[in-house]
Amino acid sequence: MEPQGQLSLYLVAETPQQFLAGARAVLEQLGVLVASLRTPQEAIDTFCSMLAQDKRQWLLLVDNVGDPSIVEGCLPPAVPGDSVASTRC
Repeated sequence: MEPQGQLSLYLVAETPQQFLAGARAVLEQLGVLVASLRTPQEAIDTFCSMLAQDKRQWLLLVDNVGDPSIVEGCLPPAVPGDSVASTRC
């Protein structure tokens, strides 16, 4: 259980499809109607925007990044949270 005011998120990104699926799942958890997002890029942009606007302290762990280009430019800014990506590259 997370302390009040904190948010922990875990995504797998071995493939772009896994990263997108994880981002969409997080959006659903945050109450976003993902069916209204028409393109993969719109989903990723919304994901980054939602985290950037969230006032809670958050930690985003992106695990097993298959290729750094999958998450390049997609990780949200680190305020008020932090992002960690692991890779075998």
